[in-house]
Amino acid sequence: GDPAWLCAPVVARFLCMLLVARFPYARASGLGSSFAGRVRTRELVLGTLPLAGTALLGGVELLLSALFGMCAALLWALRFQRLLGGLTGDVYGACIELCETCVLLGLCLR
Repeated sequence: GDPAWLCAPVVARFLCMLLVARFPYARASGLGSSFAGRVRTRELVLGTLPLAGTALLGGVELLLSALFGMCAALLWALRFQRLLGGLTGDVYGACIELCETCVLLGLCLR
């Protein structure tokens, strides 16, 4: 099998780290509130290590698929930030699923 297919969850979880680090949380409570504000630059840098490993496995096609997935999920997050004033745990989860789906779709097109 192709190891690039295993990379979609890695890309999506890194994206979620970005969302938690860079977007405000919409509510004072909720399951996602325990993560809000806890991802700093150090964690983001460490999170790039598995992402870099996936890039080595999949090459240019995986990088393009990852960018496609991350851009789609970031647009989704921006939309919900405007609607809700921030993100929630449900939005984090939806962005993870959207990112994974788009990465996999991108890999199908190669």
